[in-house]
Amino acid sequence: MNFVSIRSRLVVWIGLMVTLILALGSYVIYVTARSTLYQEIDQNLESILVLQQLELEFVDGGIYHEWLHDIENDDARAKTTYIQVWNEVTGAVTRSPALEGMDLPHLFGSEIARYADVLLPGGHHGRVIGKQVFPVVEWHEQHVATSSVEHFDVPAHYMAIALDVEAAENAMRRLVGTLMLGLVFSLLVSFVTIRLIISFSFRPLERLGRVIVETNVNDPKAVLEVPHDLPSELRGLVSCYQELFARISLVRERERKFSANVAHELRTPLAGVEATLEQALVTERDARDYKQRIECAQDIVRKMGDLVNRLMWFSRLYNKSETVAMTPIDLALILDTRLAILRGRIAERDLRVETKIPSQSCLVATDETLISVLMNNLIGNAVAHADRGTEVRVALRSVDGVISIQISNACRTFEQTELEHIFEPFYRSDTARSLDEGHTGIGLALSQEIANLLGIELKIHFSEDSIFTVEIRFSENNDQFS
Repeated sequence: MNFVSIRSRLVVWIGLMVTLILALGSYVIYVTARSTLYQEIDQNLESILVLQQLELEFVDGGIYHEWLHDIENDDARAKTTYIQVWNEVTGAVTRSPALEGMDLPHLFGSEIARYADVLLPGGHHGRVIGKQVFPVVEWHEQHVATSSVEHFDVPAHYMAIALDVEAAENAMRRLVGTLMLGLVFSLLVSFVTIRLIISFSFRPLERLGRVIVETNVNDPKAVLEVPHDLPSELRGLVSCYQELFARISLVRERERKFSANVAHELRTPLAGVEATLEQALVTERDARDYKQRIECAQDIVRKMGDLVNRLMWFSRLYNKSETVAMTPIDLALILDTRLAILRGRIAERDLRVETKIPSQSCLVATDETLISVLMNNLIGNAVAHADRGTEVRVALRSVDGVISIQISNACRTFEQTELEHIFEPFYRSDTARSLDEGHTGIGLALSQEIANLLGIELKIHFSEDSIFTVEIRFSENNDQFS
């Protein structure tokens, strides 16, 4: 079986979460820096556009590109200034020398400026702004200068200006590299730190595990020693382990007592058989005496066989290895059959039997074999323990959809402490009773296991007038009198 390590799982999942957070943080930093940088570039472009459009003039009915004249007279600007102007009427195009015949993108905007990224000559990255503009009107003859186009037929132009942003892109690349290195370094530090923290946190649990392994569960006095620095989250787990250890100790003790009781119950009749046969062999006896002693030994062996059979039933039920076949069973017929089988024993003990069993069928869904064993145990127990010459009562009732059977007998007085242990195997409040009287000491324990397996409620009552009653209650809505 492959076991998953909680430590490894925590390291992986926490590491993934830290990686995601750091990666998201790095991305936010990059996007914020790039957005801020390009906002400044766009503002710079807009300022340049405002200035350059003033150098586009409409003079004496013609277009004059003063911006181009200024660039051509400045070698430095001629190499770094990227401007292109379209005449929207004639389609004429004017470019700055730095464009080397390349066209800037025409963004087809209105008078609202639009921005775009572009690749400039030389492979450099650029940022371009485009806007529809109108030349500044100058009429030398009339000495009138106005920017209004309402009184003059001034053609609209489209101006695009680009800036070389290669330096900004290089800065962004360096930022990405720095963020990646920071991310890798942060992840390494985070993984090491997380692993150390998790390992440190698991130390009390590891010590607890060693304590549990080293604790001898077979020792009834064994105590689970809790580490002093155990986290509060593990207190519940420790309590469960302590309770489990207590249960194991209790089970071990019960198994020890059970084994001792079984050995005692078998050793006593075996000693009786051995003594009977030895007496028969010591001296010569007549055939009648031999027959009596052999019959006595045979009776002891029969009772031992009954005890062994009950032990086998108890073992199968206790280990949940007995299968249950639920079928409609007539409880009235089961009770009548069990009473008929015990008629000889009832007469031998001079008992009277009072029955309140309906003449019609009483069907319940249960296992026929197990319910027969249960009824045989409980009725047989009542017959065996009833005081001689008293009465045994058997009643079958159905009240409000609940079927119940009451089996009562008169007997000696029971203390409350005795009733608390009455379902334990081989428990006898009266030590004088033993196998030679027909009491195996396992009948009620076997009955309890059968009831648990069949889902039947088994209760005992002891009244002040020394009447011992066992009540068997079947589940509700199982009333099927017909």
